Amino acid sequence: MENPSKSSVNWIAISERVPEAEKAAYLAFKAKSDGYLRKYMQEIEEFKKVAASNIKVAELRIEEIKNLLPYSQMTYEDAAYIEPDLTLDLENKPHQEIDYVFDEPQEEGSGKQKKAEAGH
Repeated sequence: MENPSKSSVNWIAISERVPEAEKAAYLAFKAKSDGYLRKYMQEIEEFKKVAASNIKVAELRIEEIKNLLPYSQMTYEDAAYIEPDLTLDLENKPHQEIDYVFDEPQEEGSGKQKKAEAGH
């Protein structure tokens, strides 16, 4: 594979063809092109560092998973330790309040009738 740190443009051949009146514009363009190439190379190096870091984290997680007990041999506590977000917290049970108030208004008299029927 080609070395990306070297420009694929033959700047010497181009500079020989540039008229003297346009040399300043040519040099400005070349400087801008070189700046883009340097920035590109820096971003590649930064990406490689981040990717290597992510790979190391993933490899550690893979090793951790390989060292786990099979699910068939795990206790509930083992599973809760490994994936606390996916398991229920049996010690701190959340309290869910139940709303016994009906959203729909009841007809007049029907509540009295139900109470009377329930008493029989």
